Amino acid sequence: MDILKGWIRKMNLIEEIARSSSEASLYEMLAEEAAELSAAASKYARFLRGEQPVKEGLTKEILLEHVIEEYADVDVSMTVAAAKTEDEFEAPFVWNKVNHIVMKKIERWHDRLERRRLDD
Repeated sequence: MDILKGWIRKMNLIEEIARSSSEASLYEMLAEEAAELSAAASKYARFLRGEQPVKEGLTKEILLEHVIEEYADVDVSMTVAAAKTEDEFEAPFVWNKVNHIVMKKIERWHDRLERRRLDD
């Protein structure tokens, strides 16, 4: 029951945020959060390769936490923007479509790796 209460609260908060914001501002926020995710992932990759120094005191764990935090920001921004954009009755179909696209992209990525492995 606590899971259901949590989900209902989350959906109510998303709806309230979406109602109080313009669609354009929500997509601007999404773009900004996506850019921050890109920067965090790039910094993490640079750290892993050791090619460029990063700020003193930053560890692999801290940098990965930054990536995760920015991913969460993108997820929240996309969820609220979609709630503003889509009719509540269409929203489940939109997320179903997203999940379908994700699966296709994972399969395509896997197929490319498999072809490369076979070519080697």
